[in-house]
Amino acid sequence: MEPAQSASVSHPEELLESAGSTSTETAGQDQALAGHAAGAPPSSSAKSAGQASVFSGLTFPEKLWVLAESRHVKSIWWGHGGRCLVIDEQQFVVEVLAKESPIRAFRSTSIKSFIHQLNDYGFTRVPQDLERSPHLPEFLAEEEAIAAHRKLLRYSCPRFRRDSPCMLESCKRRPSKKR
Repeated sequence: MEPAQSASVSHPEELLESAGSTSTETAGQDQALAGHAAGAPPSSSAKSAGQASVFSGLTFPEKLWVLAESRHVKSIWWGHGGRCLVIDEQQFVVEVLAKESPIRAFRSTSIKSFIHQLNDYGFTRVPQDLERSPHLPEFLAEEEAIAAHRKLLRYSCPRFRRDSPCMLESCKRRPSKKR
C-alpha cells in the first residue's frame, strides 16, 4: 500500500467529504457533497465535473474500512468491538451499491456479488451462536434488538480490525479456484 493510500484510509471523513471539492468551494458545497455520500442526489456541478470515484486507488478492504468508519454511511458499521462488519442489507444496496460516481465504491450492484467478494477476501459470516453468547457486553443485545427489524449481515476477517488499519495490507484476495 502506498503512503497516499494509507493517509486516505486513516482519514475516511476527509475522503468522503472532499470528493470532488476544491479549496475554493464553500462550506455549503462541502455539506452538499457529504449529503451525497449519505444518499442525497449529486449536485449538477458534481455531475458535470466528470470526476473519478473517490474510492479509486483503494483496495476492496480499504473501501470497506472507509465506509465502516464514515459517519455519513449508515448501512455499514463496526460490530463486536471492531472485530466484524455489520451490514444492513437493504439499506446497503440503496446507499452504497446503487451509487454512481464520484462516490461509487464497488463495481458490483448486487448484494450477492458483494458477499462473494467478501468471501474472496477471507471474510466469513459471524456464527449465530457468537452473536447470542451470554458473555458478550449488553450493547450487543441492543444491536440484536435492532437486527430483529432489519436483515443484518455480520462478517469478520482476522486481518480486518477497526483499530488496525495497517493490517489492511495483508488482507488479500484469495486465488481463484481452477475448475
